[in-house]
Amino acid sequence: MPLPHGAARLDDGDYYAKARQFRRWLVDSRGLHLDEMSREHAREYFGKFRRRWNDGVLDAPPQELSPESKREHARITRREERRAQREWADENAPKATGRDALIEKRRGNNASNRAFAERRDDDDLVSEDVLMGGQDDFAAAYAHTNPRLAARDRADAARSARQSAMDQDKQARLAARRSKEDATIEMLRGLARERFS
Repeated sequence: MPLPHGAARLDDGDYYAKARQFRRWLVDSRGLHLDEMSREHAREYFGKFRRRWNDGVLDAPPQELSPESKREHARITRREERRAQREWADENAPKATGRDALIEKRRGNNASNRAFAERRDDDDLVSEDVLMGGQDDFAAAYAHTNPRLAARDRADAARSARQSAMDQDKQARLAARRSKEDATIEMLRGLARERFS
């Protein structure tokens, strides 16, 4: 008798080859977990599983969903839950509409603005340096906690100083080259004026 879905018949040697299907059958049909039973009981249940497999009476495995289908299903479920929550909120605590909604919104805004205006302005009593700590204090504490970072900062500062000196030198050479070029152009213009005037 051929087995459904073109499956091959099982024998005792297929215990490890069909372990995944066996585990699923144990959980689905018996409510048992393979990890929680002894080796002898597992072999005994595998014999029952093997007989049902070979007789072709096992239930078809549930269809596995692709990851995209699982995401789509989860998205649809979340959307339905949100819709149900909105409907429940509308039934049990209906929102104000029209002019009443505008008045409620203005009252809420006015209350928050009033609370903000009435709070005490203690900002003038304490300076920012005391409140947040001075910039120098933070830099010193930071350098003290990590000497490698302080050394790197010093190296970066020296590198930027060298770079600015090189940039100034480059600018000076460029200016000298431009002035020499301008003098050459002016000389050529003078020669052209003498010759063609």
